[in-house]
Amino acid sequence: MRTAIIGAGIGGSYLCNLLQKKHPDVQIDMYSIMNKTKCRIRPCGWLVNYHEFMKLGRELDMNFSQYVLEKFDFMEIQGQRLHADVATIDKPLLIRELLGEVEVMYDIPDIAEYDKVVDATGVGAYLPPRRDGTVVEIHQARFENRGYQCPEAFIDSDYSGLGYIIPLGDGTAHVGFWAMTELEKAKELVSDGKALCGCTSSLWMGGSSFPVVHGKVCGIGESIGLVDPLSGAGIIPAMDSARALVQYWDDLQKYEDYIKHHYKFMVRRARVLRSNNLIVKVFNLLLSHRKSSKLIGFNVGARGLIDLIRLTCESTKYMKFSQ
Repeated sequence: MRTAIIGAGIGGSYLCNLLQKKHPDVQIDMYSIMNKTKCRIRPCGWLVNYHEFMKLGRELDMNFSQYVLEKFDFMEIQGQRLHADVATIDKPLLIRELLGEVEVMYDIPDIAEYDKVVDATGVGAYLPPRRDGTVVEIHQARFENRGYQCPEAFIDSDYSGLGYIIPLGDGTAHVGFWAMTELEKAKELVSDGKALCGCTSSLWMGGSSFPVVHGKVCGIGESIGLVDPLSGAGIIPAMDSARALVQYWDDLQKYEDYIKHHYKFMVRRARVLRSNNLIVKVFNLLLSHRKSSKLIGFNVGARGLIDLIRLTCESTKYMKFSQ
């Protein structure tokens, strides 16, 4: 079977490696766009649920600990400490080693030439247009770290949204804002810290979107909306959906059923963003909390959950979106 994987990000590269191991009869052609960022991808280092990340590595018989920059047992949200099981990873290195000797082509594929096409573009370029949802612009940069000890998220109406600081474990930190208009404001957080690189990207925050399968085209990761609408967590869903696609490679209906069942909670999380009704927000946060906590890597008790709900409801007031 001749297959095109379009998008050589974390989901596409993981899929490529796993397909080679599980379905060696599949002929794979890999396509992508040429990123002009310093690290050749966007974004670079990022935060993952450590346990889930290591489990996905075992699917490939790989020890993913070699890609971990720093592991954290807690995070801070608006100054409040929450137990967590998270890590920052060297995403560019991981992608390079997942692809190995696979040649990536930087042109537009003729999908008529393929038996199966996997849309790993992040925008669903080869799937039917999304009906509705929310898009947020994220400005981010990598700075010299000025003493931050753990991942932090904070709400600030001056920045019109949610900001974050993520130490990468190599003397640098990833700093960014959702829905902020000026990246220069990030520099205020790191005093006179030196900016090493920066980029801007758009992130779908509308929850899982369908169809997942359209003819011979299958979507994984962000191309089918698998980004947590409240945290932006997308690495684990991208890799997990690639794993599920390989598992159900010969039964795509089961693959779509898996996505519908496993990521239904993201639709509820998206309602929290779109609704102005406090009861609707709290109701959907409660129903989605267990699965979202597993995805993100939070470990909070009853009091922590109350604080998390309060902070989430407060932060969504300041988010600015485009459709």
